[in-house]
Amino acid sequence: MILIVRDRDYVEQHNPLHVLEIGSYSGYSALAWYEGTKSTKAEIITLELSPEMIAATRKTLDTYNLNDRVSLIEGPAQESIATLTDEFDIIFVDANKDGYLGYVKAILDRKLLSPSGIIVCDNGKHNLSTPSAALPY
Repeated sequence: MILIVRDRDYVEQHNPLHVLEIGSYSGYSALAWYEGTKSTKAEIITLELSPEMIAATRKTLDTYNLNDRVSLIEGPAQESIATLTDEFDIIFVDANKDGYLGYVKAILDRKLLSPSGIIVCDNGKHNLSTPSAALPY
């Protein structure tokens, strides 16, 4: 499934309350998730490792006043995922491509995806070139 953040129909049909973003880069996708979930006021957690991208994300969060619903967790994504306890309705993976399979596995093993949730991977074809690469997940 391809989900466009501005797809209001998806948001209205699924009412996402928790969004997890793995890899915040500059914070602009967090801004897009924030805007795309205004109607549900979803809590957004974004993970980032790079000090430069953490600074850029913080600037974006502050500039656009996103801190009321967006939380930035600093550090390696795999370690950060291990600390999460909520179920997420939308999980957006846009980090180091060689980590995707491990992130998705950890998410599913820890039952962090809500029963009606979706995982969206940016450029996932680089890692998961065949469906069997993700089995048994």
